[in-house]
Formats: sequence, structure tokens, C-alpha cells
Amino acid sequence: MISSFIIFMVNSFFFFGYILFFGKILYTLSVYAIITLSFLSY
Repeated sequence: MISSFIIFMVNSFFFFGYILFFGKILYTLSVYAIITLSFLSY
């Protein structure tokens, strides 16, 4: 019972880690896209 709970906690931790990792990548890509579009608009 306790071991399954620990496994669930580890899995959720890795899941949130992947979400934060991809969120950072998407955030940086959107920032670069906005910067390039602002430069192209000039």
C-alpha cells in the first residue's frame, strides 16, 4: 500500500516535471516568435 503510494508520487512528480519542461520550451519559443515578428514588422 505504501509502496504503491510512493510510486504514484514519483510518477506524478516526473509528470509535472515534463509539463514544466515543455512549458518552458513553448514559452521561450513564443517569446522568440514575438521578437522576430516585432523585428519583421519594422
